[in-house]
Amino acid sequence: MQEFFGQVYPFVTGETFRPTGNYLNILTTIYEHGIYANLEIREFETESKHENTEKALSSWKAMLNYYAYTSQNMEEQLRQFYKSRMNSDGTYKYHLKGADCMLWWKV
Repeated sequence: MQEFFGQVYPFVTGETFRPTGNYLNILTTIYEHGIYANLEIREFETESKHENTEKALSSWKAMLNYYAYTSQNMEEQLRQFYKSRMNSDGTYKYHLKGADCMLWWKV
């Protein structure tokens, strides 16, 4: 996700990505309301590959739409971003490393 938050988002929007919060905000809030949740953290590491520029664009545009309106100009900037980073065989590959969290509790 570093590529998206560190490169794609700033490139397309012209702004630094500012996260809204994380699982600790939710965990703390529900704890303050008397809910003692279980927490499970799963780390992951994978490589993702897109067959062409349009598939890379489609994938990242969907994510970008959660954070910003994607105008035609932004979409074209994003297309150029990926075209400049394609592999010699026309594919686009990137490494993902991170963690997912799951909270659960009994009602």
